[in-house]
Amino acid sequence: MKIVVSSTGDNLDSQIDPRFGRCSFFLIVETDDMSFESFNNESVALGGGAGVQSASFVASKEAEAVLTGNCGPKAMDVFTKANIEVFTGFAGRVKDAIEKFKAGGQKPTTEATVGEKAGVSGDSTGGSAGANIQPQTMGQGMGSGRGMGGGGRCMDGSGRGMGMGGGRGMGGGRGMGMGGGMGSGGGKSTGSNVQAPIPESNISAQDQSKDTITVNANIEITVESLQAIVSNAKTIASQNGENPTRVDTADKVSEIISCFLNEKDFESYATNIDNY
Repeated sequence: MKIVVSSTGDNLDSQIDPRFGRCSFFLIVETDDMSFESFNNESVALGGGAGVQSASFVASKEAEAVLTGNCGPKAMDVFTKANIEVFTGFAGRVKDAIEKFKAGGQKPTTEATVGEKAGVSGDSTGGSAGANIQPQTMGQGMGSGRGMGGGGRCMDGSGRGMGMGGGRGMGGGRGMGMGGGMGSGGGKSTGSNVQAPIPESNISAQDQSKDTITVNANIEITVESLQAIVSNAKTIASQNGENPTRVDTADKVSEIISCFLNEKDFESYATNIDNY
C-alpha cells in the first residue's frame, strides 16, 4: 500500500511534521516493504494555497492514504474528492507511525482538524516544528527569480511554458522560488526542460519580440484533470520505453497548463478588462 507521511526530515527516522500543507518533507512509503521516496515540500513558504498544492501533489503520486498530525479544510476537500484516506493525530518517528498504522485500529479523519493557514502561525497544532518559515512580507519587492520547475515546451514544440516557480518576489520563505509574489524578472526554469527558443516557423514576427517569464501562481484544477494528466503522462512514458514511476508530474502539470494558455491566446484574454 502506498502512503504519504508528513515529515520534518527525509528519512523514516525523522519526526512526524504536525502540519500537512506546510510540512518540510513528504515521505512516500510502500508499506509492504517499507521502501520510500522523500520530496521537499515546495509549498512550505506559500502565503496561501499550501494545503491544496500539497494535497494535489499527494494525489499525483497516487497515494492511498496520508498520515499526518493535522489537516486543514482545503487539503481535506482535495483528499475527499480523490478518495484518499487521511489519518491525523500522529506524532513521533515516521517509522513508528507507519507500524502503528499497519497494526490497524486507526479510523480515517473525515473533517479538517485545524483551520486554514494554521501552519503559518507556528503554534502547537500547526506550528513550525523547526521549519524555517518566515512571515510573508513585502520586503523583497518584485525581484527577479529563477523559478523552480516551470517552462518546458508545448506538445507541438511551440511556446515556452509559464511554469509553476516563483521569483523571490514578495515572500520570505526558504529561497526556493516558491515564496509568494510574482517574481517578475525574466527567470528561466531549472532542470532539463529549460525554456527553449521557439521555432520561428511556429510564431509570428510580432510574437518573436515577446519574452516570457516564470510566475508563481496558485491555480485550481479539478482532481479529475490532475488524474488525467498523471495517467496520460505515464502512458506516454511507457510508450517511450521510460519508467512511468519517474514521471515528474508537477512539471507535467505546468507544461500542460502553459500549452493550454498559449493555444487559447491567454494574452488576449488577460488584456480584455471585461474578463475581470
